[in-house]
Amino acid sequence: MFTLVIRTTILYILLIGGLRFMGKRQVGEMRVSELVVTLLLSEIAALPISDSNIPFAFAVIPVFLLLSFEVIVPFFTSRHSRLNKIISGAPSLLIKKGKLDQKELSKLRLSVEELLCELRLKNISDIADVEYAILEQNGQMSVFPKAGMTPVTLDDMKLEPQKHGFAHPIVVCGSLNEVNLRLMNKSRHWLDGELTKKEAKIDEVLLFTLDDSGNTTLILKE
Repeated sequence: MFTLVIRTTILYILLIGGLRFMGKRQVGEMRVSELVVTLLLSEIAALPISDSNIPFAFAVIPVFLLLSFEVIVPFFTSRHSRLNKIISGAPSLLIKKGKLDQKELSKLRLSVEELLCELRLKNISDIADVEYAILEQNGQMSVFPKAGMTPVTLDDMKLEPQKHGFAHPIVVCGSLNEVNLRLMNKSRHWLDGELTKKEAKIDEVLLFTLDDSGNTTLILKE
């Protein structure tokens, strides 16, 4: 039993490190090679955990080998576009100037309903309103509406937007984020003063944020 616990813990740490090494992309944003490696890692790691007779090295060595592939393969694909197309594929143009490419849609085995669903998620209800729709290598769809269908921006109206910047969480669930506090060039004394003004204590705070313009937001625990 102790051996099983040790094996599981080591593999857990190894896989966490390996997936962190592969980056922060979500499953839907992974390259084909990354998805294959992720699936293989889960299968390989499960073998020595479920069967104690399998040598531990039979999991560790393949894990390191697969992670090495994730360094070697991008090195070559970044230098050879043809190899990159073979492994990762190429973007597919589905809509051009409001006209649907049915052959490309059929080639990708993508139904019209699925395409319309993707367009609705981009707040577009009509194919005719689309200038370009491109299915990227990672499975995500890039949609560019026609000029007349884009929302009016403050720049179009010649208005100067108010800039508040990013709201940095200073206190979350009563816990102080000292890194963000230093990032905003504020001290604990300043924070205590702000909370005193609002008649609150730090352990009563659910969320306290400070944006780049100096504006604060306080939400107390219920």
